[in-house]
Amino acid sequence: MNVCRTASKSNQSIKSRFVWALTALFVLATAQGQAAVNIESYQDWKNARIEEAQNQLERLQGKQEKGPSGKKELKSASGANGNLSTLDPKIRRAQENLDLARELTVNDYFLLYLRQFREREAFIEAAKKLTPEEVADLLLAYQKSVSGAHDALSLDVPVPAAAQLRSESTASK
Repeated sequence: MNVCRTASKSNQSIKSRFVWALTALFVLATAQGQAAVNIESYQDWKNARIEEAQNQLERLQGKQEKGPSGKKELKSASGANGNLSTLDPKIRRAQENLDLARELTVNDYFLLYLRQFREREAFIEAAKKLTPEEVADLLLAYQKSVSGAHDALSLDVPVPAAAQLRSESTASK
């Protein structure tokens, strides 16, 4: 009888350790899954791109503002006469990048940022962070891309040609 009680206690001890280990594994897996899906919102992503572009432009302008005497000379962001073409090519490119960053859309967010994610949970997290207006813009862009592809398939011609045919037919009306 002692052998049976000892075996029973041993089995309970093993089962108890197994349950604890399984619970710990589940908690760790859940925590890792939540930590792995850290998605920036569209506005946070766009603001970060704008800030990066602004910082780059300011760094380049800071280098240029030092005149031949080594002292800082004040210059406007668009050059002495307000024309971007008179600027150093690097500064002009940085200003164009800043302008592009300011014009980023939710469609750009989807195409440029969210394409790095493959898990469904990441898209659920991203969707939670979108405003209704951003969702509407994304759905409209999706609708245009799908209808363009559908039109091309129904005409049995490549997409660019279908777009050309569509633009010609609307111009003749």
